[in-house]
Amino acid sequence: MARENPAPSSASSQWETRSAADAKPSQEDQVASGFRFDKFLDELGQFYGFTQAMSGLIQEAFSAGPPHISARDTTGAVEVTVATTGELVDIFVSDNWRHRVGEDGVGSAVVNAIKKAEQMRVESTSIAASRNGVLDRISTLSIDDAVPIKITRPQPAASSAVDIDGLIERVMQTLDRSPEEANVGEFIGTSVADGGIQASVTLTRSGIADCIVQIPWGTDTRGDSIAWAVKHAHAAARETILTSPAAGLGDSSGLFSELIQVINSLQSPKG
Repeated sequence: MARENPAPSSASSQWETRSAADAKPSQEDQVASGFRFDKFLDELGQFYGFTQAMSGLIQEAFSAGPPHISARDTTGAVEVTVATTGELVDIFVSDNWRHRVGEDGVGSAVVNAIKKAEQMRVESTSIAASRNGVLDRISTLSIDDAVPIKITRPQPAASSAVDIDGLIERVMQTLDRSPEEANVGEFIGTSVADGGIQASVTLTRSGIADCIVQIPWGTDTRGDSIAWAVKHAHAAARETILTSPAAGLGDSSGLFSELIQVINSLQSPKG
């Protein structure tokens, strides 16, 4: 006589019900999770306060130096004035530049003068910042001494459709960028002056890298025409740097806000 299979027990469904209930965080777990998140925001605010304080001291150190520095190249054919921002404020090219550097040496003379001015600016700023005590304050600044920035818990997003994978990828790309990588890249500006004089200036984030001046053959070119072309080419290269997406950390502030929003959403209890 065939034995009938026993009716399925309700124990399995009861187990599934208990498992689902156990999987839902208890109120105590939710409170603890919220406390950890608030503590995370406090620590993040302390670190943010430290970076703000350090940034302020660095700005104070730069402003301690002279606003402009002037320097000549080794031949005396080119004189430049550079601002603390790196802007080429003024440039003078002697009318006897042909006798001093020749057509092939004008660009090198410009680079030499600007690099000398940049070096003098760094040295004078360092001396001034040391004298007024800013360097000592920078070296002794501690994260524990910084005034924390209050970061309030954001409201959970109305929509839960968050591209977490995309956000993680953007975070990793930002964190993977070293200071050396942030300075990589050349930014070129060009200009054409009256008489067909062409100038090309190549900048990196750390300063000038190259300058090329092309002068039409057989022309009696004045120094002020060369200076005009170089100054405008330098300004064009700086504009390229300032408008580059890689400037600083790009959209890191927006990325920071998105990250906080996602973490908060993950911490918020689900209905």
